Parts: sequence; C-alpha cells; structure tokens
Amino acid sequence: GVRMWVAGGSNGLHLLGDFWWSDDGGASWMEATAAAAWGGRAGHSLVACGAALMLVGGRAWDSFGLADENLDQAYGGLPDEVWASGDGSEWVVRGGGFGGRDLVRGACNEGRRVWIVGGVSADGARSDVWASS
Repeated sequence: GVRMWVAGGSNGLHLLGDFWWSDDGGASWMEATAAAAWGGRAGHSLVACGAALMLVGGRAWDSFGLADENLDQAYGGLPDEVWASGDGSEWVVRGGGFGGRDLVRGACNEGRRVWIVGGVSADGARSDVWASS
C-alpha cells in the first residue's frame, strides 16, 4: 500500500512535535517518535522525496491568544530550515536559506529536487519559489 505520514501540527492549545505513519489508508497509525528534533511545529510542509522525508519551514511557537502586535513580532522568528529523515524517527537539519515562513508549501519532482513555494513571513505573503540543488 501507500504510506501516509503526519508530522506535528496543533491540538488547538499547543504545537505538536510527534511523527506518525500508516500503511493501511489511515485505519491504524504507528508513532515513529513522540518528540522529533524539530520540536513542536505547525504551518510547515512535509515532502516525500525519494527515500527521504523533508520537513520545511512552519512556525515553532504557539500563536493561540497572541495579540496582533505580538504575532507580528513572532513572525520575525520563523524557522529557516529543512529537516530530513529516512523513517521519521531520527531528524537532521539539511538546509535553509530561503527565509523563515509559515504556511509554506513543498513538493518533489521526478529529479528528486525539493521545491519550496510561498508562505507567510514577517514581511507578509510570499510568492517566491526555491529549489534544492
């Protein structure tokens, strides 16, 4: 079957840093780790590229209940990083340099290049596109 993954997210109160996978269409789930090295993360993108999983961007702080002025300050501290794993249990930083962003999108093409598209940064909505080498 086709493997599905879930990486982090939010439970409505806090960001989550766990990683789960399913081989049966989501009928059952296995936890690869309860605390990934990237910590609690939401607004990120998870990309499967060849045998690697890549977690791109997102936010590493809870925005629940923040006033607008505090949210603006928090957007200045968005992670500018790409994390990689072969199985979801061990993660290492593999890149960055595209500028921290929340609500980012990622994809992998047949040449196994990871593409990072748009998102929201401290400067507002982004329309740029980045590709791995």
